[in-house]
Amino acid sequence: MKPIYLLAALVGLTTALGTLDVRQTPSRPRRPASRPAQTSDNFRMQAPRVPSGAPAGFTTKVVEPTRERPRAGLTRLPDEFIDGRSFRVRRDRYVAGRAALAALDKRQEVKALDFYECESVNPAPASRDCNVIIDQVYATAQDLLLARNSCVVFDYQTCRGFFCSLCGSIRASTDFIGNQLLTADTLCVSQGRAGTVVGTDQPQWDAGFVRAGASLPTYSVCT
Repeated sequence: MKPIYLLAALVGLTTALGTLDVRQTPSRPRRPASRPAQTSDNFRMQAPRVPSGAPAGFTTKVVEPTRERPRAGLTRLPDEFIDGRSFRVRRDRYVAGRAALAALDKRQEVKALDFYECESVNPAPASRDCNVIIDQVYATAQDLLLARNSCVVFDYQTCRGFFCSLCGSIRASTDFIGNQLLTADTLCVSQGRAGTVVGTDQPQWDAGFVRAGASLPTYSVCT
């Protein structure tokens, strides 16, 4: 009987580890994307286009964030979710432990520039609806221009996706925005919570999902 018990224990452990991997791995491939870039203020903002074939009820618009969130609630984003930071990922894999990090010269110090926060909300946005938004954002296939303290919003049924410029005018591709929404879904929405990803490197931005109709979060990360 002992081999049977051992086999059952191994199966249970494998299942548990598989569950953890799913929670920390995007459910679909991320798109190659450059990070947002600063741009001049000489433009007129427009809502993202709605792709042909988008489901009924999918809408886009431009709004402002209104809900201040403390920076203390932010957690460093795992490396696999950070776009455009491959050099930093290699350094993170090379440097082992906090003691080694502390010993680095400040000019070579590895810094986490992207963070995230999950929020418990009731009711929470449904992951299936948020994934429809991700599909449509990728399908939009355009660069968006955003003024400081402005957001593009994507609404579908229970879910509201957003991408905001926090500190200045920026240009961002919908591939990059879709990747951040995918991160928010993987780490937060799929676990029954709202979620926000925050880029603290210039130009600063945030992106994520809240319940449809909810106000959008903003963080004091301007330097």
